Amino acid sequence: MKKIYLLATYISFLFLSSCADVLDRYPLDAIGDESFFNVDTDLKYYMNGMYGPIIRVQNTNIVTGLNPVSDDLLTNAPNSTLMRHSSSGLASTTNTAWNDAYIYIRRCNYYILNAYRVKPLSSAAQHYIGEGYYCRASRYFDLLVAFGDVPYITDVLNVDSKELYRERDSRKLIAERIIADLDSAIAKLNWKGAGEAVSGRINKEAALTLKTRVALFEGTWEYFHGKKDTPFQVSGSDGKSFLAKVVEAGDMLMEKQGTNIYRGSSGKEYFDYFSQKDYTSIAGAYLFKTYSRSLGVIQGWYGWMVTGCGSGLSRSAVENYLMNDGKPAEISYVAFDPKLMNSLAENKDPRLRQTIWYPAKGRFYDYFGAQTHAYKSSYPGLIQNQQREPSYSGYRVWKWCNFDPDEGKIGGECDDLIMRYEEALLNYAEAKAILGTITQDDLDKTINLIRSRTNMALMSLTEVNSWTGVNYSTSNGFEPTESNIVNEIRRERRV
Repeated sequence: MKKIYLLATYISFLFLSSCADVLDRYPLDAIGDESFFNVDTDLKYYMNGMYGPIIRVQNTNIVTGLNPVSDDLLTNAPNSTLMRHSSSGLASTTNTAWNDAYIYIRRCNYYILNAYRVKPLSSAAQHYIGEGYYCRASRYFDLLVAFGDVPYITDVLNVDSKELYRERDSRKLIAERIIADLDSAIAKLNWKGAGEAVSGRINKEAALTLKTRVALFEGTWEYFHGKKDTPFQVSGSDGKSFLAKVVEAGDMLMEKQGTNIYRGSSGKEYFDYFSQKDYTSIAGAYLFKTYSRSLGVIQGWYGWMVTGCGSGLSRSAVENYLMNDGKPAEISYVAFDPKLMNSLAENKDPRLRQTIWYPAKGRFYDYFGAQTHAYKSSYPGLIQNQQREPSYSGYRVWKWCNFDPDEGKIGGECDDLIMRYEEALLNYAEAKAILGTITQDDLDKTINLIRSRTNMALMSLTEVNSWTGVNYSTSNGFEPTESNIVNEIRRERRV
């Protein structure tokens, strides 16, 4: 009897042990915390799902998509954000931009907290962790621009977390944390084309460029609101520490990139930059959305641009361009007729004629040659009216037009250029100008490097600061209390 009892006990023990073993196994039909974050490819797969808000998707009109509410563009209907007749002006109790950003940031926090479990932390793993820091910084920057003070969260919160109801942190702290995340990203990411920084992925150059953008934004916010004693000033801060961060990142980027920028074919040196089907080998093109017909990832804005998008540059934007001698119209000796499109194109900054259509370019229809394809067969109006939908400002956008018949017939696969070297150069120049440390050498390796692409007259620091009679109005984005050079760099940024 005793033997039977012991046998039963032993069998029960085995049964319970086997049950416990089964219950302790990881699910075979799902990925969980325990079975993930083991190898560097796990990090890659996780980050693949994080690119949505970082790599924009422009499937229709790229012009109105990039400039929905600005002084640079007119469309066929005012943007809804400008129609405020029935709005009380009070902030709503909830906000989609706020909610979506924090949902995304929670995913970033979860990733960063778990990614270090990968052993060993190879160079590939380090790069993918750097992508995580970049993404979190990017979304916090969206919140900073929209709301200023926001709660800074680095933990993975749940529905019962007390931190859900915490007070907002100061905008200065948020900006500092964004810069810290970008510094972590910069330290870990590979340079474009090296290692895991392949086509379409985040790289060190993109992180450095974003750092100049964030630091210039917050630096100028603190500098100008403090200088003007507005209610939005940041107590005890003049913005110069952030402006110094712009210079720091710019120096690092320029040491790598130097004077290597893209130049298109003759007469299209600037225009061609925005019509590339693959930016992998294009100098200065850092972050871009890749499109491919073979992969079934296509866009439709190139066909839309050719057949007419109804938008056009504003008169203010066109007047912002300097004359081709490098001077504002008020003080230039270059004669032109502002009412004639050809005269504008021939006598202003060469980049203007690569940005808008003007009569000397001829009919859109003729650019297709003898080819038979969707544009000619579907839109005979191109023969006489130049476009399917007229430009409401008269300054029809030419930039982004592409006359490859397959772009409209089969589907567009020109990549969308998102972050590029030229922005960092302009951020660098503006920061140094505000700090009062800019030199002619700084202008030569930034503004003048960009201008040299189209043989635009170069900028002279001494000459610009000697100008008198130039109208630097606030309505056109200038700052009358600042030096000529600060305002001329602002003009260049708008171009």
